[in-house]
Amino acid sequence: MSFSHLKNLKQNQKFILGLILVFSFSFIYAAFLSNKTFSTAEGWYSYYAKEILDGKAVYSDFEYLFTPAYMYLIAGIIKLFGYKLIVLRILGIFIYAGLASLIYIILSRIFSYTAATISAITGIFYLQSEVYSVFYDYVRVMDIFSHLAILFMVIAIQKIYHGKGKNIALYLWGIFSSLFFLVKQNMGGLFLVFSMMMLVFTCLYLEKSLKQSIFLISKYICAIAVPILLFIVICSATGILKNMIQSVLFGAVEAKGGLIAILFQWI
Repeated sequence: MSFSHLKNLKQNQKFILGLILVFSFSFIYAAFLSNKTFSTAEGWYSYYAKEILDGKAVYSDFEYLFTPAYMYLIAGIIKLFGYKLIVLRILGIFIYAGLASLIYIILSRIFSYTAATISAITGIFYLQSEVYSVFYDYVRVMDIFSHLAILFMVIAIQKIYHGKGKNIALYLWGIFSSLFFLVKQNMGGLFLVFSMMMLVFTCLYLEKSLKQSIFLISKYICAIAVPILLFIVICSATGILKNMIQSVLFGAVEAKGGLIAILFQWI
């Protein structure tokens, strides 16, 4: 075995060891805390799922201000396993550990495996502080899609920089950015805007030609459009499209105090 092969094997072992450590720490942490509390927010989506399974229509029979992707996910799980809170909590443990692993994988492509391990463990503990101990909360599912988008963004930009091979990562970056948007439209919309800016700035920094830049941006936009168009078709077929647009585009803005408050209240 050559020296380069030995070096690659050693690097792979370090990567796997870091991944195991991150997954294990986050899994144990979530498993320990997931059954210790019962916040009021935990019952929201179980209630929504019950309404759906009872035959009621989203937006017309009960109010909801986001797109219904996550709600239908919970409804599907409850339909399979019944109204068992422990099932959702176990799901949350794996979502949390999976998210921690994604953070590690992203960081390990940029920094050393040691730095990625420490940062991923620290980061995932801090990240969970925003949603109490509901590890399967829609925010965590949103984070899964956003971090998958970030992972493939890093890979896509690295491929654009080196200019080698087919850039499938660019399509996956767009698809997961779109899925992020479909879980929560306000943060997902901002993510789409900043992702597009990142791609444009990358093309400018690397001095890509106008033709190359348009080609790359077009591929990203097409990838974003696929899940959204598919989702629109499904919502149209089930008869909730009109009410969904009204709630998501107008109801959600009104609930936040209007567009001016959303854009400038932080100041």
